[in-house]
Amino acid sequence: MNKKPLRSLASLVVTSFILISCMPGSTSNKVQQREKLIMQITYSALFTQHLQPPVANTELSQRIFLKAVENFDVSKKFFLKSDIDEFSKQKSNMLKMLQDGDVSLFEKMYQRILQRIKEAEETANSLLNEPIKFSKKEFYETDDDRQTFAKNAKDLQENWRKYLKYRVLVRLYESIDTSTADQQNIPEITGQAEQEARKKEREQLKEWFDMLRDMDRNDWFGLFINAYSQNFDPHTEYYPPQRQEDFEIEMTGQFEGIGAQLVNRDGFVTIERIVPGSASWRQGELEEGDKILRVTQENGEATDVVGMSIQKVVKLIRGKKGTKVTLTVRKADGSRRDITIVRDVVEMEATFARSAVAEYNGVKLGYIRLPKFYVDFYKETNRNCAQDMRMEVERLKKEGIAGIIIDLRSNGGGTLEGAVDIAGLFIPSGPVVQVKATGQPARVLSDRDPSLVYDGPLVVMVNHFSASASEIFAAAMQDYGRALIIGPSHTFGKGTVQNMIDYDRAVSFGNRDLKPLGSLKITIQKYYRINGGTPQLKGVTPDIVIPDQYSYIDFGERELKNAIAYSEIAPATYTRWTQNSTFSSAIEKAKKRIAENPKFQLMDSYARWLANNKEKSSVSLKWEEYITTQRRLKEESKRYKDVYVSTDSIPFVIPTSTVAELTQKGDDQREWKKWVGDLSRDVQLQEAIRVLYDLK
Repeated sequence: MNKKPLRSLASLVVTSFILISCMPGSTSNKVQQREKLIMQITYSALFTQHLQPPVANTELSQRIFLKAVENFDVSKKFFLKSDIDEFSKQKSNMLKMLQDGDVSLFEKMYQRILQRIKEAEETANSLLNEPIKFSKKEFYETDDDRQTFAKNAKDLQENWRKYLKYRVLVRLYESIDTSTADQQNIPEITGQAEQEARKKEREQLKEWFDMLRDMDRNDWFGLFINAYSQNFDPHTEYYPPQRQEDFEIEMTGQFEGIGAQLVNRDGFVTIERIVPGSASWRQGELEEGDKILRVTQENGEATDVVGMSIQKVVKLIRGKKGTKVTLTVRKADGSRRDITIVRDVVEMEATFARSAVAEYNGVKLGYIRLPKFYVDFYKETNRNCAQDMRMEVERLKKEGIAGIIIDLRSNGGGTLEGAVDIAGLFIPSGPVVQVKATGQPARVLSDRDPSLVYDGPLVVMVNHFSASASEIFAAAMQDYGRALIIGPSHTFGKGTVQNMIDYDRAVSFGNRDLKPLGSLKITIQKYYRINGGTPQLKGVTPDIVIPDQYSYIDFGERELKNAIAYSEIAPATYTRWTQNSTFSSAIEKAKKRIAENPKFQLMDSYARWLANNKEKSSVSLKWEEYITTQRRLKEESKRYKDVYVSTDSIPFVIPTSTVAELTQKGDDQREWKKWVGDLSRDVQLQEAIRVLYDLK
């Protein structure tokens, strides 16, 4: 859950940060000066602005150290135990280093991980040069948490040997076993098949090491800083400048660029898709399949991008709206062409609210999918989830629908204001959520508009991934008795509010040459339902429970390290919705249908099967044993194929006004048609349709 940047908060931290930035004795190295400043800002922000900062003691310092090691080498494929022992001499000083801006441990870990990655690549390539035998009975542990750091270089090589043997074994199974007609016999591994599997693994490994090499010092420094932030709570996170941009794109569904999706093919970054309506689409010369050879900035030099990673090419292509970028591409016919495109705002349509209409038993019912509670933090003129939701509701009302389903499945949240504003579309006025910081009274956030956009029957769909703003909205609709909530046993359980602190603003009066510094997403409040409870750890319990794949697996906020505890406060004053007399009967009918539905019974069985297999992380590297196990799992999994896809169909169509808008803009409607086609076979959505029909 994120709020717009609070100017007062930024002003609060500026005063102390200016003093920090002017402290004497700073290193002469500009990069380390910048890192020192970031560490000191982070220390001040964490201990003065966080909702519940932990006790600053040796135990916390040691936890931070362990997290730093984990962030650098989570799979334990690079560092040696001797490296960890060397680093651990500072494990009790982590907090003091942050406060002082001491980058010495980071410098040591950074240089060592670069060295170990280079050594690991040489080791891996050497191992893959030799044929691999699969007759020995040995095992590979696939769970990183159960791995240990190698005692020495010999042990590390042995770990890599088993890992690569496992990877090649998987490729052999996929290439040989799936094409074998006789499932009773164990096929032999031919030399050619083994050689081809090693070749493919070497290619995949090269891409992985290329990605690691693409990580610059800023990326590694971000991992180091987040060892601190992640020990305050799971949602407090430092964003280096590039990751800050990625976060803003995720939250807004928009970025400034040319609107082309890229893919890496045969060493060339290639155009995979042109986003309809984007700058590239309007310019018209860039085509799918074009290979990018060079990128030239306006009034700048050309950069050769052949062999460069997609991430680096994307950085070169993106830029401010109104600026020009020239791509030198090789066309499908082999010709070269310079294509100049004026950058513009690109919208990722999959991020935004969209609607469809279902017809069930002769009744039209509306459906709105909201993937995220998006907002533009800095530009009030761009898209906003509440405005888009209002538009989709009005669109459905014109279609003559008798009820609406709001689908928040896998919606991880977004803006707090968006959740309040969207709730206001469905209630006359009143409180929606309460927010509270430590030591302060609770503040009630209310819908103050007495008008109703829609007063008809309402169903809200959630799942285990529905979190934060999704839980605020679902909880409010449940507390008011305004809608029936349908989903698994509970939602994710994130009941905290975050704010963004822009570090560049914090040093606006000094050290400007050290920018950009990134930003900190920090937990500043906990939010509570209007009934006084909080979704924190517990989530929202649906009125109608349907099984899903996580029904028997511990999942959600409660499983995250350093999660903030559950608590309750006094309820707000609110008036429940009275037009819900059909709720009880609809719930009882749904329970009966779910219990008798073979698909839901199969889902429950699938969830149990997944839970039973979750702990089996050690894999045999002997060919006969591996293939026998995989065949058994494959055979068992067959009965769960298309477990979420219904054999029946409830027809969905695109709203008339949406079709008209797409036609006017010249957008390709194939993706929309596929989307409504998938909706028609969604088992869980079908049950939601029946519940909504019972409410009408």
